This record gives sequence, C-alpha cells and structure tokens, in this order.
Amino acid sequence: MKRLISLAAPLIASGILAMASPAQAAIVLTQAGVDSGFSLATIVTGLQGSIVLGSAVNSDGKIVVGDSFGNGKNYVLNDVNNQTVGQALSSTNPVYTYAIVNSGGTLYGGGLGSSLKKLNNDGSVAVDYGISVNAGMWVNPINQHIIAVGGGGLIDIDVSGAAPSVRQINGAYSDGITVSPDGQFVYTNNAAYRIDTGALVANYSVSGADGMAVITSSNALNGKVIVGTTNGNLVMLDPNANFAQSLIATGGGYIDFFGVDQTNGSLMFGQPTQLWRMSCGDGCGIGVAPPPTGNVPEPGTAMLLAIGSLALVRSRRRKN
Repeated sequence: MKRLISLAAPLIASGILAMASPAQAAIVLTQAGVDSGFSLATIVTGLQGSIVLGSAVNSDGKIVVGDSFGNGKNYVLNDVNNQTVGQALSSTNPVYTYAIVNSGGTLYGGGLGSSLKKLNNDGSVAVDYGISVNAGMWVNPINQHIIAVGGGGLIDIDVSGAAPSVRQINGAYSDGITVSPDGQFVYTNNAAYRIDTGALVANYSVSGADGMAVITSSNALNGKVIVGTTNGNLVMLDPNANFAQSLIATGGGYIDFFGVDQTNGSLMFGQPTQLWRMSCGDGCGIGVAPPPTGNVPEPGTAMLLAIGSLALVRSRRRKN
C-alpha cells in the first residue's frame, strides 16, 4: 500500500533532506543516505499503475520499463531524467514481463508465474523459452547467467547458447534477488546462499523486503546490499557487519522491481505512476561489474566464503 507522510516539521526533525509535492509524498533520502553519497532523481512520470514493473537499459542505450500490472505495456524511453510517459519513444501491446534484465546486451523478461522470454529492444517478445520464472531475476556479473526464482526455487540460467540451460541452485523462494559482485552469492529477501552449492551462509530480516541490488565501488559501499520495501523504504545491508541495516531513503510508495542502468551505474525502481533512479556517486555502481583488481575488496566476501566453506564441509560430512 502506498504510504503518505507529512511534509511539516516532523519530516525535517527526522533528518529527511528532500522535498515532496503536497499532492503526493515522494521518497526522500535520510541523513544516512546523504552521508553515504546517494542521490535520487525521477526518470519518468505518468505511468498508470501504483506498482511499476521491471526496467532495464537495452543495447541501444534506451530504458525499457513495464508500466503496471493492469497495463502490461513496455515503454521505451531516452535514458534521461524528468520525462513524462507522453515522451516515450514507443510502447508495446500488453506483454506483462514483470522483471527485466540485460544479459550480454540482450533483454530478458519474466516473473510472477510467467516464463523466461527473450525481448527485442522495443520490449516486445522475441522468444518465449517456457522456463518457469516465478519472481525476481538478476544477472551474475561474472558469467552473465540469469539467477532467477523458478517454480521449485532458485535457478541458474545460462543464456549463452542457442537455447538456455537451467541448473537448480536450491529450493529457496524469494520475491527479489541479487548477486554479489564476485558472482559467488545470491542474496534473497531473507538469506544469502552460495550459487555453486546452494548452501545457506547467512540469514537476515528486513520488513517488507522486495527488490534487491548490490553495490560495486572502490570505497566502503562496495558489496553492500540495497533492499526496496513494500512500505516505501530503501534499506542498506552490510554483509561485513552481520547484515546491519541503515535506512537510506523513506516516505515513498510500494517498491517492487529493481532495474540496472549499466551505462551510468544507477539503480532504477518504481514509485506509484513513476520510475526513479538512485545513484551512489563517482566510482560507484549498483548492479554493475566488479571494480578492477587492487581496489577496495568487497566487504563481506571473506566472511561469506568462510561460512559457505564451513557449510559445505558439514554437508559433505552428513552425506558420508
């Protein structure tokens, strides 16, 4: 449900540093979000739904965004801020590809009881592969595989061949998922798992967790996890500190699907009738490839590797 907030003195007192229209409350950064170097901007307004669907940037450098559960159209937009939907370059017939990702320059869609579909650059369906994709999808930045939630849990989809191949990771379900910059871990709404073995390495809890994303940077933000919530917040988790939580933005509407803009490293997310983006500053990206060797190591990787190795050893002992 969309959550409205007052714009009066309590808003200022709480440390929230952005303004909103009196007609509709907007998501705003907290002091922690500002101090961490995040910024917010509106990409497009005038979409029809209270829950905006998936988004991605195609090989032409254009944004493709799914309008809403009711509309189902995919719109193509220039990759700039402050547009209206009337400025869209094109739109499709209803497609209902809820989650959209870019793997190796090709768009793929799926989610919510649907199947994996290869998309054209205009957001229309090129091929329906019939592979069950029930919820979130994210691209492994190392091998460009699509990590997704299938009918029986987490799956690893290799789309490099003529036809995709699927490997079951484990039986875990999650609405949103993301992948660590080193390609070794998948983060769900409440747990982290090794992608190679499916072993559980950590648990955590975020109220209303939905969309997920991981930061890649050469500073202290590297490897931290961004969570969008159904109650309109953006929360940052620190895998290096037992997934400690920081509220970095608040006051918005229902946040569902996340999308990656690989051209500038920003994170795209929906608000009621709008698509927004969050950036994390120079030398920082959300959902992009790992930084070059020699930059700041990924926080949490060593810890998760150690826990994951221990879990694998225990699993093998039980089998023996």
